[in-house]
Amino acid sequence: MLITKIFKEIEMKKSFYFRAFLYCTVIVLLSVSLTGCKKKSDLRKAADKQGILIGTAVATDQLEDPKYYKTLAENFNVVTAENIMKWETIHPRRDTYDFTESDKLVKFAKKHNMKVRGHTLVWHNQNPNWLLSQPWDKDDLWKVLEDHIKTVVTHYKGDIYAWDVVNEALDEEDYRETFWYLYLGPEYIEKAFRWAHEADPDALLFYNDYSNEEINDKSNRMYSMVKKLLDDGVPIHGVGLQGHLSLEYGFDFEGLYMNVIRFAELGLKVDFTEIDIRIKKPESEADFKEQAVRYRKLMEIMLAIENANSFTVWGVSDAHSWVPQFFQGTDSALLFDREMEPKLAYHTLVETLEKGPVKLNYSKNFADKFRSRKAIPPFKAHAVNSAPKIDGTPNDKEWAKGVTYPITFNQLNLYDFRTPPHDDLWGEWTVVYRGNTIYGIIRRHDDKDRTDHKLDYENDNIEVFFHLGDIFAQLRSIVGQGWEPNSYEGERNIAWNKEGTVCEYSVTLPESDLTGLIAGWNISLSDNDGKDNRDHQLYPITGQNDGWQGKNLGTIQFVGNSPRVPEKSRVVMPFIAAAASDTPEIDGTFSEDEWMDAIKYQFAYNQLDSMNQSVGFNNNAISGSWGIVRKDNFLYGFVLRKDAKTVTSNDDPELNDNVAVYLEIEDGTAVVFRSVVGKDWESPALSGSHKAQWSSDGSVLEFVIELPEEAASRKMLGFNISLSDNDGGDKLDYKLYSITGENKSSEAKGLAELELQL
Repeated sequence: MLITKIFKEIEMKKSFYFRAFLYCTVIVLLSVSLTGCKKKSDLRKAADKQGILIGTAVATDQLEDPKYYKTLAENFNVVTAENIMKWETIHPRRDTYDFTESDKLVKFAKKHNMKVRGHTLVWHNQNPNWLLSQPWDKDDLWKVLEDHIKTVVTHYKGDIYAWDVVNEALDEEDYRETFWYLYLGPEYIEKAFRWAHEADPDALLFYNDYSNEEINDKSNRMYSMVKKLLDDGVPIHGVGLQGHLSLEYGFDFEGLYMNVIRFAELGLKVDFTEIDIRIKKPESEADFKEQAVRYRKLMEIMLAIENANSFTVWGVSDAHSWVPQFFQGTDSALLFDREMEPKLAYHTLVETLEKGPVKLNYSKNFADKFRSRKAIPPFKAHAVNSAPKIDGTPNDKEWAKGVTYPITFNQLNLYDFRTPPHDDLWGEWTVVYRGNTIYGIIRRHDDKDRTDHKLDYENDNIEVFFHLGDIFAQLRSIVGQGWEPNSYEGERNIAWNKEGTVCEYSVTLPESDLTGLIAGWNISLSDNDGKDNRDHQLYPITGQNDGWQGKNLGTIQFVGNSPRVPEKSRVVMPFIAAAASDTPEIDGTFSEDEWMDAIKYQFAYNQLDSMNQSVGFNNNAISGSWGIVRKDNFLYGFVLRKDAKTVTSNDDPELNDNVAVYLEIEDGTAVVFRSVVGKDWESPALSGSHKAQWSSDGSVLEFVIELPEEAASRKMLGFNISLSDNDGGDKLDYKLYSITGENKSSEAKGLAELELQL
């Protein structure tokens, strides 16, 4: 924040000499703050001190670059063959092996006292044409595979300490249907490990895969597979969790910690094998800060668990990263930039290693996720007697029983979920049902449509997600077009008006009658203003833009009486009280720097109107946003408010323009903090320090609330926040929240959650 403030000062000054002086000051401060006067070799030294293997993937042609060579040798104590030990390089013809490049890597590692990780003996990619271009007799292919594994492992016996024996043999459903699987069945995995062990009994043997870091369907499948291998006496010594992460999506560190624990309890080593954390371009200071936090958390988990001691990043510098090519529109995933200069993530890793193991609360936090969690209220679909006509031209009578909700949270920005300006992008949706079919309208305003991107999901589009029973589906329609092909077999229709501002749709769900059921549900509105990547993807709830994985869905309730037991409402991503770097000053003067750590959210749902909770496109009466940070036992927050008319003269404070915060300190009981515009908190039923301070024009509220020690020690608190508006009548015109509901937060009903980050 200090650096940012100095830059702002620079822009305000006119003197050339003053600007030059300040720029020099900034350079010095940046050097101190980002490098801490440390040399680049500190990473390897710090890792050696903790007994951690700090590694990177290497291509031998890069060793010709002196700067690369020096950086690699100084900073890492283990190297992984990025590509040169894969079949197409090391086994180019059936009867020919070429160890030229891989021998260079081993020679380099020996010279610099580094270990070597072999990667990989069996994979479905980067195989030579001679292997793939002919039909195989099963027995003959078994001989080819055995010969390859034993020849390569024997060649490097004693030189390679660990092998990724089998790579990426699973997908999200089952065994991946690879060349090896289709010819040989799943037995190829067991035999690969046995043959590698025969060739070098001292080498550590790993199964390696991606999207298996958290506890999820894929990691559960992997756990079952490796446990069976162990039970069958297969010589497998560890698993590799790759760790190709993106700041576009959140990450469940509690789930990672518990995942590592359960594999370690099988007696397996757990290595982080291919880490990179990519950032969507253009990168910001906040992005690099969050990237460094994620690298730190990964290392803290490794330091905390005895069987985890190998941390490999997938490349030395951003100049040599695979990320920009394979994940278009992203970059900057590694520890060194394109000039081979260390980034904030590098220095953070050094500091984390020098500090050593720290106490982690991940196991408690993970347990909290499944105990006493709060599910936000479901969206509601009411039954209609006649099905609406799906023609892109809404008939108000057909949709009269439909509930309307806003599409408001931009899940492409995990630091700022707020709705973009309405003249850029705005949306709302209405829903009803009949029998086993759901009917909906999406109304959208977009200042610029794009429908020509080669990647469908990067166009302006709408998406519907549902999960009912064993069926999950993600349905997409580019603006003006029909539903894209999808494996879901249910009937579906969609029609757009010619302007692309309205679409009507229907989807038949896999039930004979939906009455009384609750299903997993989400809906999104994407916007691309002509760039390589989307600018926004709005949802009606917060999340991590991972609805396509069936994660972080909300729920929809099909209102009506039914003897069937519905699915419970879902726990969705909580609002976050991020850890504050500095203590905000509660003076009613908002600055982005002071609230840099706060994640920003929108007030969106008018809970006073059960049938129309959207404030609409052209409504300028009231709008607002908010954010909260946590420092020790204190919650610090802000509200930014726009109101065409401020009313504070009613005797009943609730009928004035006000902000209210609802906290469930004890189960089933909400403590209400209410501040009428321009005034401090009313006396809440909670001891401790608290203060509310407004700006003179009522556009900014800053506040602090001290939590009781027991509440502050929790991972999650029941929570809500509201923004009320009265334009002069005897009742409120609007009461906006960030979730749907029935305006019963003061009764501790329909609360969301606030995650207290340390």
